[in-house]
Amino acid sequence: YCQFGVGKTSKVVSNFPSRNDVIEELKSALNYHSNINAVTLAGNSEPTEHPKFQDIVGDILELQHASHSWILNCLSNGSNLDDDVICDACNKLDEVWIKLDCATNLLFKRLNRPLSIIGTVEDHLKRLEKLRSLRIQTLLWKSPSRSDLGNWNPNNLDSLLTAYRHLDPYKIHMTTIARKTPVEHLIPINKYDLKQFAKKVEGLGIPVEVFL
Repeated sequence: YCQFGVGKTSKVVSNFPSRNDVIEELKSALNYHSNINAVTLAGNSEPTEHPKFQDIVGDILELQHASHSWILNCLSNGSNLDDDVICDACNKLDEVWIKLDCATNLLFKRLNRPLSIIGTVEDHLKRLEKLRSLRIQTLLWKSPSRSDLGNWNPNNLDSLLTAYRHLDPYKIHMTTIARKTPVEHLIPINKYDLKQFAKKVEGLGIPVEVFL
């Protein structure tokens, strides 16, 4: 369902920008855009895979301390939170947004295709509990011709509600697919249905923002 295509299932660490290049590019951007409200660590893959992630976070926090005008956040899948160094770096951020859209083990393995070391959904939720500033991003979609390729089904939606209740995140961003997907016949969730599910999440006392 990701517009960047189906990823590999083994870790390949290469072609990372250097720590210095990241900071120099950020300094340049901050000088050019004086009224920004957030700096986000993200990318076409998992940002915490960078071998200098914790050092880069420290460098950016020094820039933030001097500015006091923007927040620092990260978009992550949470797969590296077993590493105490990574977890500590994430807990220094203002916000950490973790992607969670499959809450049954069947869909988690079939659609998110995690590395074997990630384990089960239950294992993954234990990682997310370590975050002090947890926010959740959930992407939902259907596949009428291949029901096994969609996550919009009663079992997964109920399991997501259970996971949300357990994690009690600060906020949830909920959306659906909006770009061409590498696998055909995936379709977005309509606005009404997405907002109806969001109301169930709000019933748990968790703020939700729906993006369409």
